[in-house]
Amino acid sequence: MFKNSGTCFILFFMLLAYTAQGQQKLERETTIKKELVPAQALQFIEGVKDKKRLKWYFEENLEGASVEAKFKAEGSKYSIEFDTAGYIEDVEVVRKMRQMPVPVLKSICTTLDTIFTRHRIGKIQQQFTGSRQALLQVANRQQVPPEVVVRYEVVVKGKKDKAARLYEMTFNDTGKLLNTRQIIFKNTDNLEY
Repeated sequence: MFKNSGTCFILFFMLLAYTAQGQQKLERETTIKKELVPAQALQFIEGVKDKKRLKWYFEENLEGASVEAKFKAEGSKYSIEFDTAGYIEDVEVVRKMRQMPVPVLKSICTTLDTIFTRHRIGKIQQQFTGSRQALLQVANRQQVPPEVVVRYEVVVKGKKDKAARLYEMTFNDTGKLLNTRQIIFKNTDNLEY
């Protein structure tokens, strides 16, 4: 439905590079029309109140593909990710450093200080996973149900071993590091001569 043979070919070689080089992150997002969005995803988003500037995206990455709804609500940027069948995977909300719980932010900064000689946080997203109903409450800015798992995805420009690189780091709700992936960029789909 979304893929063409060229994209599959590229993803195959990216997967080979991933297994050879360790944990890396490469994503490709393209906007899609509402007609291409799975019915389950559309139904979920219809239940989200007061959303503005809703856009749909198809995302391909090293782990597979997903459909994503992005919008603004009450001054925050939301991203709701679904699998290609339309089942919800997570809700993410962009957070500013001043919106972070102080103990969590301190723990994250302490970890970054131990890993990098220099670093700068570029983006923080609070990530919520759980049941469809619980995530609908989160998307509607209601109280977060206790069964929802909260994590933080932090994009960091970090310098170590005399090289500065971009990383996506995932922390739990107390600020403990769970995962680090280097962000890699794809220059072009076409060969340049």
